[in-house]
Amino acid sequence: MTSLVVDFETFATVFPNPTSDKWIIDIKSNNNFNTIRLTDLNGKIILSQSIQEGKRVVLSSTNLRKGIYLLSLIGEDEFTVKRVIKN
Repeated sequence: MTSLVVDFETFATVFPNPTSDKWIIDIKSNNNFNTIRLTDLNGKIILSQSIQEGKRVVLSSTNLRKGIYLLSLIGEDEFTVKRVIKN
């Protein structure tokens, strides 16, 4: 069973938020997350890719409509979610 980890900022930093062109996600060390996923509010997966701890991920938002999206970090036994906004 997968459990929700409440504090996203413990594991990653996202900036700028809101954005008009890209989100930069700094993945902190010492976590068990191996996937980053961006979904719309209907649950449609926009992007899903593997990540490594201690690395930076850049997600382009230029092809997305303005609105609210959910950015998830997913591991084998846990996940955490942050709301991100495209202007």
